[in-house]
Amino acid sequence: MQEIRWNHFNGKQFQKLCNSILLFEVSKFAHVFTAEGADSGIDQSFVGKYGDEIGKWRFQDKFHNSGKGSADIAALKRDITTDIKNNYKGEDFLVLFTNVNLTTKKYNELFVLGNQTIKETGNNNCTFFLWHEATIEGLIANHPLIFNWFWERDSVLLQTYHEYFQQQLKTNNDDLRYQLHNTFFGRETDLDVLDLFLKSSKSALAIIANGGYGKTRLCIEFFERTVSRQEDWLVLVLTHTGFNANHFARLLDTNRRLLF
Repeated sequence: MQEIRWNHFNGKQFQKLCNSILLFEVSKFAHVFTAEGADSGIDQSFVGKYGDEIGKWRFQDKFHNSGKGSADIAALKRDITTDIKNNYKGEDFLVLFTNVNLTTKKYNELFVLGNQTIKETGNNNCTFFLWHEATIEGLIANHPLIFNWFWERDSVLLQTYHEYFQQQLKTNNDDLRYQLHNTFFGRETDLDVLDLFLKSSKSALAIIANGGYGKTRLCIEFFERTVSRQEDWLVLVLTHTGFNANHFARLLDTNRRLLF
């Protein structure tokens, strides 16, 4: 298992990490946010099935400096009681993400505190979960691509297509040469071919044309129309060539179906 180091993290970066964990672990349809800070709001939400449980999920991210020491544990204890009392909105499941490293004894204490505080709000049907540093380590071990994104930032090999093309996908991008959000016309036959490929058992398909013929725009339209609506598929972009084959294979070790 990779060692988790928090030295380059802050609240905003930790929230991005939690968003990425939910993308792989829970659902790509989980609703995530990027604003940091105590905004009395929700960090991530999801309605549906995760594991054996079905219902309305609420996720809160609590980052505390190094994640070690009694001061961080005391702050986390305040986070649990304050957040539940002030922000609980009747969800079925409440999951608190934190980088704080907890012993088994301290984890059990805070777990009981969370569930007791929920009952004090008058709701007996909500379950509290505490995903602390050890839980996060386990989740990242199951999805090595997340470790690559946040702890191997100088050698990121695969990115989600939304992140890789974020400037071109912006609706306020006035550079006509690099727009990927503009209205798409025609090419329905090509889109059908791509759709059939996705449904087939084939592992590779090549789109070949000269530069400027719209290969990328066609793919983006297919991703937006079809792939983005399917839970099991995740679209990634290979950022560069000349990579180590073993390292690349390790990044693909996930339960997600990857298209890149």
